[in-house]
Amino acid sequence: MDVWREPASSWFVDGESSEGQSRPSSSASSFFSTFESLPSASPLSTPRIALERPSTAGSDQPSTASLPRLISNLVSLDDEEKSEAVIQLALLIDCSAQEEMEAIGERIRSLGGIERLVQLLEHPDASIHQSALLILGNLSTDTVDPDAEATKTLLKAHGGFAKLLPHLSSHNKLTVAYALGAVQNTCMDFEYVGVMQQSGAVARLQELLVEGDPRLSAYARNCLMNLRQTLVTAAARRQPALSPPLGSVSPINR
Repeated sequence: MDVWREPASSWFVDGESSEGQSRPSSSASSFFSTFESLPSASPLSTPRIALERPSTAGSDQPSTASLPRLISNLVSLDDEEKSEAVIQLALLIDCSAQEEMEAIGERIRSLGGIERLVQLLEHPDASIHQSALLILGNLSTDTVDPDAEATKTLLKAHGGFAKLLPHLSSHNKLTVAYALGAVQNTCMDFEYVGVMQQSGAVARLQELLVEGDPRLSAYARNCLMNLRQTLVTAAARRQPALSPPLGSVSPINR
C-alpha cells in the first residue's frame, strides 16, 4: 500500500479451525465465515502513515533533542501544551529518516512515552487522540522502527489495544484511518482475536469493507486478513482456536 497523505485542512479536526476440530454454530460460525473469503497471506503492516502539518503546529521543525520535553508534556495539565507535544512528536516521526527511527523509538519507550500515548487514546480532543493513534501505529511496524515488537509489548502491557478499537466507529474519517492503521499493525496476537470479536470491532471492519471509502476499505481488509492469519497460525500450533482469553474491553458504542 502506498503512503497515504491526506490534506490536514479537511480532516485534522475537532477462522479457520485445525483439522478434526468441530466448529460452533450461530454467532461463532458467522465469526469464522467472516474470514473464509479472504486469501491467506503473511501478516500485513502499513508503511509509515504520513501526517500533513496541521494548522495548530508551529513552524519549527521538531528535533530528537526535544524528546524528553515532548514526552514530559504528554501528561501536562494544560491541554494546549499536551496537544502541541503530541502533534510535535507525530511530526518528528513523520520527518525523520528511516535510519534514525530505531533510536527514536527506543528513546520514546525508555522515557515512558508508550504508556502516556495509550492514556491519550481516551482524550476527547481529536487532535490529541488522532496524533496518539498515528504515533502508536507507526511505531508498531518494522517498516518504521526495526524494534517495533518492543512497542507492541508495551502497548499490550498497558492495555492499549482495546483502547484503539472505539476509534474505528468515529465519525471523523481521519480518526478511523489512523485507528485502522494502528489495529492492522498490532492485531497479530491471538488474545486480540477475542477482544475484537467481543467488542464488535470485527463487525465494524466488515462494515468498513463496503461503506465506499477505498482507503478505509483497504485498511479494513488488511486487518481482517491479519486476524485470519492469526487464527490459522494458532490452529497450526494446536492452540485453542475458539476461546481466546478476552480480558477487559468496553464494547464499541454504535
